[in-house]
Amino acid sequence: MNIFLGIDYGTKRVGIAVSDARGRLAFPKKVVPQSPMLVDVVALYADEEGACGIIIGESRYLSGAPNAIFEDIHRFGDAVTIRTGLPVVYEPEYWTSQEARRTQGMTNMNDASAAALILQRYLDKYSGISSLDANDASMDE
Repeated sequence: MNIFLGIDYGTKRVGIAVSDARGRLAFPKKVVPQSPMLVDVVALYADEEGACGIIIGESRYLSGAPNAIFEDIHRFGDAVTIRTGLPVVYEPEYWTSQEARRTQGMTNMNDASAAALILQRYLDKYSGISSLDANDASMDE
C-alpha cells in the first residue's frame, strides 16, 4: 500500500489529508488546532492510516524566498520524522487555502481541503510513477 498523509501547516490550525491505498487520490481528513501535541496527533493519524510517508506543504513567498512560517514548517517536519520514522517530503504550496475556499466556500474543513490539494499535487507528480513501475515489474514475473 502507498498511503500518504498530507499536511497544511498553519499557526492556528493544521489541515490533514490522506490518500487512498494506491497513493493516487487525496481526501480531506481533519482539521486540528495548532498545539504542542501536534507531532503526536500527526503520528497517531499516520499510524492509524498505515501511512508510508508524509507530505507537508512548504510555504514560501511568490519570489521563492522562505516566508515567516517556513522554518516552523521544517522544524515540525523534522520532529515528525523523528517521532514516526516516516519520510517527510515538502511540496510547494501556493494558494491552496484560497483554492479550497474558492471551490467549497468558507467551511471548517478548508484547511483539510488545502492539505488534500497539497497531497494531490505530490501524488500527481511522483506517486503514480513509482507505483506503476512497481506494478509493471510484478506483472512481468
